Amino acid sequence: IKQKLNMVPVHLWEDQLVPGSVAFYKEELFISSDLPRYATDLEAAAAARHGLNVWSIVGHIVPHYPKLLSLGVMGIQRQIAERLQTCETQDQRDFCRAAHIALEGLADFALRYAKACRQEAELATDERRLELIRMAEDLEYAPLNAPRTFRQAVYTIWFGHIAFQLTGNYLAVGRLDQHLGPFLENDLAEGRITVEDAQELIDCLLLKFNERALDNRVASQLMDKEKVQQQYDKQWANRSAFDHSTQKYNVRDSIDATNHWLQNIILGGVKPANGEDATNLVTIMCLEAFRRNGMTNPCTTVRLHKDTPQYLVDFVGEVLLTGGGLPALFNDEAIIPALLKSGFSEEDARDYTNDGCWEVIVPGRTDFYFDRFNMLRCLEWALNRGRSRIDGKQEAPDFGDPRKISSYEELVSYFEKTIDYELRGIMDKIHDNFGRRAMIAPTPLLSALLEGPIENATDMTAGGAKYITYGLIAEGVSHAIDSLSAVKKVIFEERRATMEELVDALDANFEGYEWLRRLLQSAPKYGSNDPYADGIGKAILGYFTEAVDRFNADYPKVNFLPAVGTFSWYIAIGEGVGATPDGRLAAQPVSSNFSPSVGADTKGVTGAILSHSKMHMKDLPVGSPIDLRINSRYVSGPDGAQRLSGLLRSFVELGGNMLTLTVADTETLRRAQREPEKYPTLRVRMGGWSAYFTMLSKEQQDHHIQKQERL
Repeated sequence: IKQKLNMVPVHLWEDQLVPGSVAFYKEELFISSDLPRYATDLEAAAAARHGLNVWSIVGHIVPHYPKLLSLGVMGIQRQIAERLQTCETQDQRDFCRAAHIALEGLADFALRYAKACRQEAELATDERRLELIRMAEDLEYAPLNAPRTFRQAVYTIWFGHIAFQLTGNYLAVGRLDQHLGPFLENDLAEGRITVEDAQELIDCLLLKFNERALDNRVASQLMDKEKVQQQYDKQWANRSAFDHSTQKYNVRDSIDATNHWLQNIILGGVKPANGEDATNLVTIMCLEAFRRNGMTNPCTTVRLHKDTPQYLVDFVGEVLLTGGGLPALFNDEAIIPALLKSGFSEEDARDYTNDGCWEVIVPGRTDFYFDRFNMLRCLEWALNRGRSRIDGKQEAPDFGDPRKISSYEELVSYFEKTIDYELRGIMDKIHDNFGRRAMIAPTPLLSALLEGPIENATDMTAGGAKYITYGLIAEGVSHAIDSLSAVKKVIFEERRATMEELVDALDANFEGYEWLRRLLQSAPKYGSNDPYADGIGKAILGYFTEAVDRFNADYPKVNFLPAVGTFSWYIAIGEGVGATPDGRLAAQPVSSNFSPSVGADTKGVTGAILSHSKMHMKDLPVGSPIDLRINSRYVSGPDGAQRLSGLLRSFVELGGNMLTLTVADTETLRRAQREPEKYPTLRVRMGGWSAYFTMLSKEQQDHHIQKQERL
């Protein structure tokens, strides 16, 4: 890490107020996040036997930036030096020395930029010269020391962030307004900065997150697409039951995700110490930067709660009207209780953030990762004797002949057995491999900026963090609900078809069974506030969360936590699942995250939110986002933002978990597809992040248009 940060090119963009870059604009150069080779061939081979490599550093963690802001690099190094004196093993001593060296790299990196600022100041005009000298002075002080001013605090967080990005660890920033708010308040009180200058600095900081926005055509040219797809296809063919979900990895998805660097910030919420509202001036400034600039990065979330000031809710509505699904909305009233039930202290639960996507973690104290499984695949196993309907592979045991299932309760019993099988397999695999990342991909810089590793003299990857959590994320849940609802209604209550006919129809992808598909599609569905379907959904989610809790006792090293979501892979996830009893055809996309299936939200966004809020939201501590779209005509006019803010208040009061709202209309999307050069800033939500619509593949664009057409 120190070697990389001492050698990476230094570059100042013209007229910028925040130094430090990962991209050289004029040279069209993007700095690689590769590290100098550090693993021997023997080490790499030993790690490969466990499916690990030097890229297994993971990301999806949030550093303890308040620790860096309060102590600076030298303060943390003093902690490490003190701990080194009491180390009992060589591994502990090695960790402390590595963390100390990695922090030296961070400080050296900032000082290299300070030197560059002074050199450029010698050639600059008066106004720019003063800016460059001020930047140099600030970087010479912080992050080496704890920052004293708002500007130094901004630089400290930014240099910490890009140090991780440049060394292969794509991390989120966390509660940016809480990190910076006290510094701005002090500077304003002391007359060191004006509100206007502070807003400009926030604008510049957030724009920095967007410097490496690659055109997808460039990204496409940077890879051997045929070779990469062959690798993905081989991975799919050799999959096991406990591999990640049913996602059939596709070059399309890799290119679509070109500009997703896991750079999240979260705003608002409550204060950890007393639970009071945490909104401050930086909260508003960050949202104002998004309203002005139409960015996709950093992916931004606002935490809402019952006492969130109305002015903040109203302003969130204004920003949402600009489109792009930003900010996302998290509900403290559901998430904090879920974290408390999962063993987090009250103060830590109140301080939650999201990682590089939407998954909830406690920042600076958590080693977090996740695994995904598709509930639709579990249902497919129950209805196909453990085999995949896509390629016939035997993925799980034969749970019995589905044609002989004689009642809905028996079907549910089959389904629950498959869920147990999948959960147990995933949890066994994770627990057995726990701690092995340390053999090939330790993270001494990140570990130095967490609570626990220095105290334990143990790297995060070896179990040093205060909390060790693992999200178990269920995919395809809305389709599983709709499928069970359809079977219960059509097969067992109305007796309009038999289980034999259903299984035959699924085997045939409904060819010749269009009559049955229509019947199944007409059954009650999740997302329209239908008590019939929602009751089934509550039962499914209740079983899932209870099973995770029940099994957790057998895995002392890790705290497994349930969630529902798909991220942006809903097309590829669907490609790995055959026809399903809700009438969905084989390989069709699944709905994003915990959203209703396409066409199921017949009662609009209000019906969808009402269904979502019933689904055990306080038992899903890692999260369960619902992604909704509103046609722009419904929120146009002078009171459009107020309509949105009213909807957000209702979401909080009803107990929803996470919500994204994209304001768009079908014709705009179609025009952007035909004339992309006219819509360079049109953004859409991609399950856990936002993307420029014109940079997406046509398949992904068509999918967004199809979902929008249903409104």
